[in-house]
Amino acid sequence: MTIYDDVTVEAADGTGAVVVLNFVEEPTDDKDFLIINLDTPLEKKDYKITINYLGILNGDLDGFYRSSYVEDGVTKWMAVTQFESTGARRAFPSFDEPGMKATFKLKIAKSADYKVLANMPLVSEDEPVSEFDGMTWADFDTTQQKMSTYLVAFSVNKFSNIGKQTIDTIDYDLWARPNAVQFGDYANQHAPKVVAEMTSFTNNIKYAMPKIDQIAVPDFSAGAMENWGLITYRETALLYDENTASSSNKQRVGAVVTHELAHQWFGNYVSPKWWSNLWLNEGFATYFEYFATNKIETDWKMDEQFIYEQLQSALIFDAQESTHPIVADVDEPSTIDSIFDDISYNKGGCIVRLLVNLLGEDEFRKGINTYLTTNEFKNADADDLWTALQTVVPDGFLPDQMTLKNVMDTWTLQGGFPVVTFTRLYDENQRATIEQERFLALPNETTQIGEWVVPISWTNAAEKNFSDVSADDWLTAPNKVVQNVGKDEDWVILNLQLVGFYRVNYDVRNWEMLTQALSAEGFSQIHVINRAQIIDDSLALARANHLAYSTALDTTNYLDSETEYLPWASAFDALSYINDRLNSEAEPKNQFETYLKNRLKNTYNSLGGFNIPEAGDAHVTSLTRAMVLNWACKLSQTECNNEASNLFKQWQTTEDPDLTNPINPNLKSVVYCSGVRNGDRASADFLFDRYKAASQDATEQSRILSALGCSSDTGFLQEYLEMTITPGSDVRTQDSRTVITAVYSNPIGVDLALDFVTDPDNYVTISTNLGGFSSVGRIYSGLASKLNTAEQKEKLQTFVDSNGDIISEGVKSAIAGAIETEQENRTKMRKITFLILLSSIYCTSCKKPPSIWYEDFEEPEEPLGEITSRSLVDYKLPGDIAPIVYGIKLKPYMDDAVPAERQFTFDGSVNIVVFVLKATDRIRLHAKELDIKHVSVKELAGHERINVTNIVYSKDDRNFLDIYLKEELYAEERYEIDIKYTGILNEDLEGFYRSSYEERGEKKWMFATQFEPTGARRAFPCFDEPAMKARFKVIIATPPNWTTLSNKPVYKITRIENQTGYFKNWRWVDFLLSRSMSTYLVAFTMSRFANITSSEDKRFQVWARPERIQDCELAVLIAPLAVKYMESETNIPYTFHKLDQIALPDFAAGAMENWGLITYSEDSLFYNEANSTAHHYKYTSDTIFHEIAHQWFGNLVTPTWWGNLWLNEGFATYLSYHISEHVSPWMDSQMQFILDEYASALIVDARESAHPLVDNSVDSPNKIDSIFDTISYSKGGCIVRMMLNFMGHKNFWKGIHSYIKYSEFSNADQDDLWRGLSTAIPNGLLPSNVEFKDIMDTWALQAGYPVVTVTRDYDKNTVSFTQKRFFSSAPVKKDHNEVYWVPLTMLVQGEPKENGNRITWLHKKTITMDSPSSDKWILVNNEKNGYYRVNYDKENWKKLSESINGAQLVNTLSVNNRVQLLMDSLALARTKELDYETALGTTAYLNYENEQGPWKVALRELSQLERKISTNNKLKEYLMDKIDHLYKHFRGFDLSLKSDSLALRLQRTETLNWLCSNGHEACNKDGHALFNEMRTNKKRKPYDIIHPDIRQTVYESGVRMGGEEEFNFLAEKYQNEKEKLELQYILYGLAATNNKEYQIRLLNESTTLNSTTFINKHASLLFQTVQNNPNGTETAFDFLINNYFKAKDAWHSSGKEFSLISKNLHTEEHMQKLKNFLERNSKELTEEERKHLNKAISTVEANIQWNKENTETILTFLSSKPPSSGTLVLVSNTILVIAFLFSKLL
Repeated sequence: MTIYDDVTVEAADGTGAVVVLNFVEEPTDDKDFLIINLDTPLEKKDYKITINYLGILNGDLDGFYRSSYVEDGVTKWMAVTQFESTGARRAFPSFDEPGMKATFKLKIAKSADYKVLANMPLVSEDEPVSEFDGMTWADFDTTQQKMSTYLVAFSVNKFSNIGKQTIDTIDYDLWARPNAVQFGDYANQHAPKVVAEMTSFTNNIKYAMPKIDQIAVPDFSAGAMENWGLITYRETALLYDENTASSSNKQRVGAVVTHELAHQWFGNYVSPKWWSNLWLNEGFATYFEYFATNKIETDWKMDEQFIYEQLQSALIFDAQESTHPIVADVDEPSTIDSIFDDISYNKGGCIVRLLVNLLGEDEFRKGINTYLTTNEFKNADADDLWTALQTVVPDGFLPDQMTLKNVMDTWTLQGGFPVVTFTRLYDENQRATIEQERFLALPNETTQIGEWVVPISWTNAAEKNFSDVSADDWLTAPNKVVQNVGKDEDWVILNLQLVGFYRVNYDVRNWEMLTQALSAEGFSQIHVINRAQIIDDSLALARANHLAYSTALDTTNYLDSETEYLPWASAFDALSYINDRLNSEAEPKNQFETYLKNRLKNTYNSLGGFNIPEAGDAHVTSLTRAMVLNWACKLSQTECNNEASNLFKQWQTTEDPDLTNPINPNLKSVVYCSGVRNGDRASADFLFDRYKAASQDATEQSRILSALGCSSDTGFLQEYLEMTITPGSDVRTQDSRTVITAVYSNPIGVDLALDFVTDPDNYVTISTNLGGFSSVGRIYSGLASKLNTAEQKEKLQTFVDSNGDIISEGVKSAIAGAIETEQENRTKMRKITFLILLSSIYCTSCKKPPSIWYEDFEEPEEPLGEITSRSLVDYKLPGDIAPIVYGIKLKPYMDDAVPAERQFTFDGSVNIVVFVLKATDRIRLHAKELDIKHVSVKELAGHERINVTNIVYSKDDRNFLDIYLKEELYAEERYEIDIKYTGILNEDLEGFYRSSYEERGEKKWMFATQFEPTGARRAFPCFDEPAMKARFKVIIATPPNWTTLSNKPVYKITRIENQTGYFKNWRWVDFLLSRSMSTYLVAFTMSRFANITSSEDKRFQVWARPERIQDCELAVLIAPLAVKYMESETNIPYTFHKLDQIALPDFAAGAMENWGLITYSEDSLFYNEANSTAHHYKYTSDTIFHEIAHQWFGNLVTPTWWGNLWLNEGFATYLSYHISEHVSPWMDSQMQFILDEYASALIVDARESAHPLVDNSVDSPNKIDSIFDTISYSKGGCIVRMMLNFMGHKNFWKGIHSYIKYSEFSNADQDDLWRGLSTAIPNGLLPSNVEFKDIMDTWALQAGYPVVTVTRDYDKNTVSFTQKRFFSSAPVKKDHNEVYWVPLTMLVQGEPKENGNRITWLHKKTITMDSPSSDKWILVNNEKNGYYRVNYDKENWKKLSESINGAQLVNTLSVNNRVQLLMDSLALARTKELDYETALGTTAYLNYENEQGPWKVALRELSQLERKISTNNKLKEYLMDKIDHLYKHFRGFDLSLKSDSLALRLQRTETLNWLCSNGHEACNKDGHALFNEMRTNKKRKPYDIIHPDIRQTVYESGVRMGGEEEFNFLAEKYQNEKEKLELQYILYGLAATNNKEYQIRLLNESTTLNSTTFINKHASLLFQTVQNNPNGTETAFDFLINNYFKAKDAWHSSGKEFSLISKNLHTEEHMQKLKNFLERNSKELTEEERKHLNKAISTVEANIQWNKENTETILTFLSSKPPSSGTLVLVSNTILVIAFLFSKLL
């Protein structure tokens, strides 16, 4: 715009002009200011500014611009305006802000053959224009009301009008090209109806202008513009030809006209104060676009279409991190343009709909009337709306103390929206927890940001009241508990009719009930909007890792019965995301498309395909038909494509295709697209010719433009894109976005479009042509939804980085969102691909599972081939077949079966649906000890049987079952394998086994499973590898009065039909289909057990034999707490809707984590307050917590192979303590972890034979079993703890959430874990260019761990850190060069403790850095968080030891750090890395130590030393001097205080045991007294006299200090005792005797099979307890040498006793006896026994050598440390032994 020099400013009242000094235009920035500088300030009064200027009728579709069209072969021009948002300044200098309202008087010069339209009626057009001959001024009336500049409009044209009609004083007319104006009839008739509806809705607020002109503009960037009195439209939004246009075209016209007319009230009558409140315009107009139209066109179901087209699309847009609040902070033109988006329009409309439904339409209308009348012809913001609506809010309607503004600000002033998680507790009060968090499509650290006031509405299966959408409750905090939500068996649905703007997630059980309800015949009783909600929410939740895709896809299974438009529309929109993700994944895409075609089939057929009834379709039916046909053809459904191609070819061969088109308008889009997709270049050219010929029909042109993008010819698509930037091409500027969108919507066009729009020159042209953000930005955001690769992301990012100067901020924001979307897309691809391949077609909880799961047992139809053995190279399955679903059906024969040979056997039938990944004529799976009776294989789809030619059953440890076929199975097809077999209910405690117990003297049987790691193959033929996940349907025949349990709840129980004899009255117990899981997690039990149920959460039950069910109270109490804590930490719900725990009388391990049915040994689950120790409480709770942690780590995400077992066991080990820390904080669990797991790991992992955490050598079942060891469990736990500590708690769990969600219901390896954790690495933690994987691979792929030696140069003040792998003994190999990435943390004397958490990475052998002052100590590995040992120079060791040596100094270092000093120094001394004088110096302070941790380490380490130098008592005296004060500290044997923490109780037990065992006079005296009181007091029960914590110590003291009477009393007590733990305490008490005669008596009893004194299982334990008594070691050793062959059978020994006792032997005489025994009996000994003997000899040799090297040094040290006091009475020498022998391998 050029401003002429004659600018004047004068007072409006004529009092004079103001001198204009100059004026300045600022065209180079985006403020567009024109500054007029005056000589004097203006006064507060009206002035008139006169400006003459020259402007341009531009071609940019913005401001005052030109447009053209062709009429009779001649190009005609017209001019028109588009001023919103900042275009008025391009037509005239103005105060171009919405708050600057004014009246407008327009005069426009025109030629005689042109017409001029403007906001107001024309006054005259006779006045000549003096400067131009033949032109006159068109003079318009002054606007009646003040209005914003962006609403001013005018047009100069040669259009025709449809004819003015006057209704209620308003003049209506419609203008268009002369040969198109007749198509405006529908819009012209529709407009008065809309005005009437708006007038009624606003309670009679009248339209405020005298006329409404509507004009169809050939070139128009938007859909329409609401200019007051002159509404401008794109032609396709105003013109409708009923003969050529479709129902959707008509709907668009009706909706757009309604939208623009609604603006006459919302935007024109009241305008926003600034663009930040644009939603007050567009949100309201969007709402009325649907709901006002719905009242006019009652059969269009616009209220339902709003859900799909507005609400669900808004939820997608608003789930991006780059979204903005509805009330947005905008300033410059580009950012103003950028908020003309889905938030202001769609979400704004949703907020209006929310208010209408919450307040009720009548009250809302009253409030809106107040809003409009209060602010009429002025400006408003959101607060003005809230103020008006508050006047109609009923009392008590809102949450306490809240106004409507408080509520609605949470929805308008922050971006995003919540996902509301509804977790039912299934308890007697029908409670549920409701939680909210921000929903993001790609969750990250901002996920938790945001809190909304959420209206909660719900109904359930019993009520089905979907009509009352008012809020049943409000969620005003992150979470709350509600009651009476529904019965356990009834589904519940939240957010009725999707009134609230949020998504809903449910617990798994409720999801499954909803899926069942949809699959049932009465699914239509669920409101159609909520059916659409269930589909859309579930798939969106899956997309964002909130829900398993298997659950989400289950909700779509019912669609083949759905006939309504809305659920299908929602489903297609959500499923298209998956389909797009699979464009580069051929196999899963084919499977997914097959799945979709199957869903579509019924609906396609019921609609009749392309056969439209003669009477035509109802409006919504026509929309449904078009949508279904479009998808069917897109999915290459043969019938659809054939019909579409035929119609297209019929059109092609028509004599004059431009005059005659045989295709029904409602089918044109489908046929056109299919025609060019399946045709050649000629087809595309034909259609493009039709586009050019249809220049008078904008609707037809628009339809063709979209269809041309379907072409399969990339050359054509490239040319097509080029047309959008080529001047003079046949593609209009306004249609550029349509063309580009059409191309990238075609999978083969994605990269073409991406290359095109990231070309800087193309971007400039496109943005110039299309103008504002709303079109340009949407090109990029739409394209982003199609991107899947890192390369595509990089291309977008490079485009932005390299061209930031030319890209507007709004478009930059769109591209940022695009990149975010692409990242989300890529993250999902792996999971979706796996899911589609394996499990997309089965419904988790449908009431009618496929009949294959219910087939009865059949006799073999043909003889089987001979079963032979075959040598195989590989232990792993070939991977050419993947299981999808197992149907397992079992009939067990019990102890009373007839004939006898059937006793403890079972009949089995397994039906496996498999997916063939690679063509093969052999099916290889696993089976062990199963007698195969019959095998059949058939196609799943066609049921064609595949002939089985042979079956080969390997007899080696591979356990393969090979089924050979006559023909190959086709790749990418599903087949059904049916196998009938029999098996054994064995006694091996593996597979499907039997177990017994006594009840009131009667032997009772029960049956259970233990499948980990390779036991499932003993119960049913299966693909028995952890990566071969599938779903499992279990059905088991069960006798009367028995209870059968499995992973899932019982689905139904039916009588076994036609059964007589043994199975008479038996029932089939049929369980629900499981989630996808590994075979080793399948479980079932059969018993006559009792159960108890959690009072807090009915999902939790515990089962045990009736006599012990009372001992399960602890389990049922803490399990729900543990699950809740794990859900909180992982932010992932427990995915099964029950959790049974069962105590088994016979069980090989401590427990097993089977999903939904955890099995335990009785010792691991029972806890009795009166009879159980603190150790037992810890063990039971730790075991329960361990198994519950497995529900996430192992069950939800499973290792790909057993070599990564630590991903299960390491996590479960650490988390058992982590959970305990929060559920049972009195247990001091983190210290217990260090003492139990950390210490054990450091010992085992210091051996040269240790294996890496990730052990890729694991193959055979034996090797798999061997990896269930301290490395996988304890070291694994240490590595988890180390990562948590250096990442930080919040970051760690954020990364874990990412890891689990990425691989849930699937498998993972360590790289998947590193990848997940990498998403949460805090800034600055890792060195630059170092990946998390680089660091952690050094810990996972290498065995061992380092010792870091810290060497200080006290003169130079430097410190060096050197690492090397730590070995407990000199390594055999010399080439150990392991280097670990060690997280060094350093605590410095006098510095804040938090400084000790800073990390420096030791990533090479040695690093050197500045040291603190030489007078200060330093401590490395603060809190022992890192998995390594630390050594120091002597001076620093001395400083550390002295720093804590005093009553006031002991707490200078934390307890963990004191533990570390003792643990590391004494271990380093053992390996000669440190001298014993320095190491023992760290123990000098122990006189002042009261904590359990340091003392447990000191007693364990120093007791071992004491045993080695047992000929001298100095070390014992030294230690007794240090520990003596603890006897008083713990009040001796007084356990009367109930407040003692568990850690204190543990320490008391350990301390008293050591003191009494080592001769502490008071301890033995008090213990003996308690023993005698128990022995002689007949009135009180023994358990009431001696607390369980001290019972073992008391028994030992009683026998040790007593004689024959005490010994015999305890022996007799053993014979009358049944409690397992008590029996062990008694054995330890008996073995404490110092009487050799009694010792021999015990040892002799241990060798007697079926002894009348001791039970068989304690035979080996008797030997161990005697040899652990130092006064019994020699007796036990001599007995072993002289009686081994007699004892070995009773002990079930392979020679391990020699290894056990050798650590207590240290003389040449001992060694010689061992050598003589080996030489004398070499031939009789097994290889394993010789191995143990040789190991024992080596151990004794090492002990002898150790004594030679160290005893003198130790004694010298001790001589310099005389005891300060003592109560030592040397009764015996022993080490600390607590009789608590439970397996750590849970």
